[in-house]
Amino acid sequence: MSDPLAESLWHSITSFVAPQEPCSGRATLIRADSIANPVSESAKIPFQSFAQIEMRVGKIVTVDDIPAARKPIYKLTIDFGPLGTKQCAGGIKAHYTKEQLVGRQVVAVLNLEPKPIAGVVSECMMLASFTEDDLSLLRPDKEMPLGTKVA
Repeated sequence: MSDPLAESLWHSITSFVAPQEPCSGRATLIRADSIANPVSESAKIPFQSFAQIEMRVGKIVTVDDIPAARKPIYKLTIDFGPLGTKQCAGGIKAHYTKEQLVGRQVVAVLNLEPKPIAGVVSECMMLASFTEDDLSLLRPDKEMPLGTKVA
């Protein structure tokens, strides 16, 4: 990769992948806290590119540990209603218990290439806001139908 921002994101993404896993494609949770200036002029994208991102409301139905992961992560099954269910590998174990996650609505990106992470194929990416010490999954401020588009 020749883009420093992409390199930084890729480094953050692959920090969740076990060392024996090949790294290609995308991961489930982007940790962008290592980026010096995440909203620089070079990081801006055209509106048309943003419009291609398919974000939807889903509900977490199962949460399991991934023992093969180098860092503590969960394997989540998320129901997107008429769009079906998808697996997601998320590095959120330090911030949420399984009980806090099951039944919770989340916002996720659905049109990413599947990414193998520690033996689990991650098919979507939950969105979160975070600081160096804390993390909060994004969700609608009221209960929404599963599969609802987010823009």
